[in-house]
Amino acid sequence: MRQAARALVVDATGRILLLWTRDPARPGTDPWWEMPGGGLEPGEDAPTALVRELAEETGIEVSTDRVGPPLWHRETHFSWCGRDYHQRETLHVVLCGEASAGEGSHRRTVAEWNAILGMRWWTVDDLVASGDRFFPGSLPASAPVMLAGRLVDDPYENWEPFTGGRLPEPMPVSESPNAVRRISRALFADGGSGAMRVQDPGPPPLDMG
Repeated sequence: MRQAARALVVDATGRILLLWTRDPARPGTDPWWEMPGGGLEPGEDAPTALVRELAEETGIEVSTDRVGPPLWHRETHFSWCGRDYHQRETLHVVLCGEASAGEGSHRRTVAEWNAILGMRWWTVDDLVASGDRFFPGSLPASAPVMLAGRLVDDPYENWEPFTGGRLPEPMPVSESPNAVRRISRALFADGGSGAMRVQDPGPPPLDMG
């Protein structure tokens, strides 16, 4: 079974970073919002994999001490780029300080350039109220639980994209409530002051049809 990790990336104001994604092998399906992350490479643990995946997918660089403990353990079945996956993954809060994500990283794979259509910083209120599709599907309900430092009880998902004829549109980002800032900072001893930097954006996406 494939082992993976995903990051609930939180900035110093309590906003959550999500990727607007599609399956490049099925361009007719609707995009969805998902957490950064991916499969563990040989010899990696989850924090190391998330540091690498964040740099590749978003251009954000953090150290492993910014990665919190696993708060959600789950298995999922899904298809991606023509392959079926049965995946066991852990989900972690990652605090990235004051910086914002860039437009991507030159280290993305070709598939990632064609899959990631954009990214957005979400307030918790906007996420909970959204009618868009997410991966994991219960993310709007589960993100506040993770921000509070509690375990999520949602162990399995069989996930498929769909064609609904509506594309989610990025919305303006507003500041999160002070309460959310206190919750996210409470997950880390130093209040999220760890050093990080944003890489320059990479090349434009390639068109795979």
